[in-house]
Amino acid sequence: MHLSSFYQQWLLSPLLAFHSQLLLEKKQCLLHLLLLEKPLTISSLPSVS
Repeated sequence: MHLSSFYQQWLLSPLLAFHSQLLLEKKQCLLHLLLLEKPLTISSLPSVS
């Protein structure tokens, strides 16, 4: 029982990390699309370097 739960954690943790990475990339992609849709609003903002 203890061993199987250890294997489940060992198998699931990379999947969860990969899933969170995908969610992060999806958020960045959506943000990028929003910036592309509103170029006027972005160009009026001061550029942050």
